[in-house]
Amino acid sequence: MASWVDPDPGPSPGGGRRSRSTGPLLRVVLERLAMPLRRALAVEQVAIGPERRPALRLTRSLIAGARFAGCTDTAVSECLGISINAVRTRGGSDGWIAVDDFIALADLDRTVIEQWITDGRLPTAATGADGRHSYAASQLMRALSQG
Repeated sequence: MASWVDPDPGPSPGGGRRSRSTGPLLRVVLERLAMPLRRALAVEQVAIGPERRPALRLTRSLIAGARFAGCTDTAVSECLGISINAVRTRGGSDGWIAVDDFIALADLDRTVIEQWITDGRLPTAATGADGRHSYAASQLMRALSQG
């Protein structure tokens, strides 16, 4: 079962950080983040030619976003079926993800993103040279983890 660490659990009596076991709420959060992670990895595994590099970048960004959203390396590793070292190697770069791509990966409706903006979970989107609206993966994954 995946393990989680509170974003700031404070020191434990013996020093270091306290970890929490996976409770019902945390399992729900992990499943919310698991869908886009698993879908991105599936896209990456079949991508060839010029599609390969963007697919790798997308998975790497989502892994980093999940880590920044509070997932442990162990939780991401177990979710994707990859080694913890692969998570650590690939999860250091919080990249930009187009809103349309994230909506497809997370199986969301556009109104959910609009609600996150209204609620203040997401800032105004950055607009790339291609005219597509994007967010940092960490912003999207945090918003998704909050429900």
